[in-house]
Amino acid sequence: MRRMKISTRHLDLIYPLDVYAALMQHYAGRLPALGFGSLDADQVAQASTLSAAEIAAQLIEAQQHQFRKLLAFADIPRLQSRSSKPLQVLEIGCGSGELARQFAATGCNVTALDCSAEVMEAGLQDCGINPVVADFSTFAADADQYNRYDLIILQNSARYFLPMQLLSAVKQLLSANGELVILEEFTANTLDSHKPQPLPVFDHFVELAERLGLMLQQQEDLNPTTLPFQQLWCQLFFKSLPMLEKLTPYSAEQLGSLYQSIYEETVGTGSGRLLHRLLRFSKTDIGDNGLLLVSASSLPAAAFAPVFEASFDVTFDTALWNWKYQDGRGASVAAVRDGKVLAHYGGIMRRIFYFGEATRAVQICDVMVLPGERSFFSRKGLFFKTASTMLEHYAGYHAENLLGFGFPNLKAMHVAERLKLYEQTDELMQIMLVPDCAATGWQHQAVTLESVYAVADRLWSQMQPGFVDAIIGIRDADYLHYRYLQRPGLEYRCVQVNDGETIKGLGFMRRHGDGWLLMDVVAASADMEAVLKTLLQSVSEPICFWLTAGQLPRIQSGAGFSVSTTGILIPCNRWSRGPDAESLRGRWWLTAGDMDFL
Repeated sequence: MRRMKISTRHLDLIYPLDVYAALMQHYAGRLPALGFGSLDADQVAQASTLSAAEIAAQLIEAQQHQFRKLLAFADIPRLQSRSSKPLQVLEIGCGSGELARQFAATGCNVTALDCSAEVMEAGLQDCGINPVVADFSTFAADADQYNRYDLIILQNSARYFLPMQLLSAVKQLLSANGELVILEEFTANTLDSHKPQPLPVFDHFVELAERLGLMLQQQEDLNPTTLPFQQLWCQLFFKSLPMLEKLTPYSAEQLGSLYQSIYEETVGTGSGRLLHRLLRFSKTDIGDNGLLLVSASSLPAAAFAPVFEASFDVTFDTALWNWKYQDGRGASVAAVRDGKVLAHYGGIMRRIFYFGEATRAVQICDVMVLPGERSFFSRKGLFFKTASTMLEHYAGYHAENLLGFGFPNLKAMHVAERLKLYEQTDELMQIMLVPDCAATGWQHQAVTLESVYAVADRLWSQMQPGFVDAIIGIRDADYLHYRYLQRPGLEYRCVQVNDGETIKGLGFMRRHGDGWLLMDVVAASADMEAVLKTLLQSVSEPICFWLTAGQLPRIQSGAGFSVSTTGILIPCNRWSRGPDAESLRGRWWLTAGDMDFL
């Protein structure tokens, strides 16, 4: 039931909304607001004496009660007392417009926004409502709408948007001292394992709103009245499973799985893992009223050139930027004012093995703030605002990516530690062969990656099982092709290591200063040390390999290497809830090839 919203028809609704609508239409003869309602616990106890149709009617009345509660919470008379003109109200995701009608009845000028054409069929114009069929992002980008609305309402619609995109857009649309009222289901920040959540995390949502100058003024805990509604709804749905097989195109297995989901969400509300809240935010003049925090993927690459060049004193390369962040790899936050990018906290999503389990991590890179906007040590600064927002959206137990990691220098690490964003887990070390190191007896030859594409996958399949006690980025053929053949601006040498007719490993290297840097090694764990020594002897010029300190025991069973520090540290995400630093310390296998800029 997590994705319920208002609708007038069920045939065009997406799954599972069509199932919910079919059930209610069958019993009640009409489609209600497909959202949670407000019930007392004793009403559930009395439900055993009611028919299915009577239960459906009770659920509909509970939904109407929820609407009345939201209307009272918005307190239109209080808002209207501030102005001699009728209030300008925007409802985002209005569906059939039932709530919009109630606000219009109070004398407000209501704009009802929905991406469905059903809005145009709902007769809203007859109620004095302005119905708009548009995508919210398109609507919010229209400068004519800026600073226009005294009140914006989202009823079970906030979950459909990335929180930073939603709240930044709302900030632009609200008038001075305008208010935002949200009725929504959130996730509590209590997870202790990786379970990506489709709902926003409540604490993160409120903190993000505050960073943008939207201050929480009032909240109401709806769990006590939503839980009885869910319990009654769950009962009705379970009794109706045979009927739903006839009314919908879905199998008994699909409907049974949907019931299980409804049941688990009901349990989640009862346990406090899921939070139903009614919230009121006020747009204030605290902080930077022109500041927006947005997904970097919503902006063209060229928008980042000024802040990039001012931060790194290097010419911006559009092709390199796109190589990093396009095709769904990006997980970045940008701070924008008046259309100008002021800061960027970059993230690239990586496939990894985490103690033998396939998952994802987000790699931090391209952290930059325009010189005139820098205030690194303050939580009011753009570095903190972009960093915390990125980690809340993209890293941790609740997010798609379990871990966050990167390669800051000592100064940057100290800043992030002071702000409680990072905690150190390791550092990169430089490894070279000692001059008198004996040859392994294995052969090496330069090859093209295309010629050993299948071999690369075989070697990776042999390497990965040796890292069940560690964390390592996936190095299959597809990744190697992306990393070393598609990377713009640099050329890499692929070297194959053989023991007679048997291919033992692959290495990737490039020119680095007066010598070479070995970027990556792919080989079975048992062969890793010998393969590495062979690769470090594959050129006549100086060559080095970078590896995290915690992984040195994998390659140091005997003599032959000299080790020194690079000054590059490895942090973990400390800001959003996730694995603690102690469990990650020394566990990452990271090399120069894992760094985005090399």
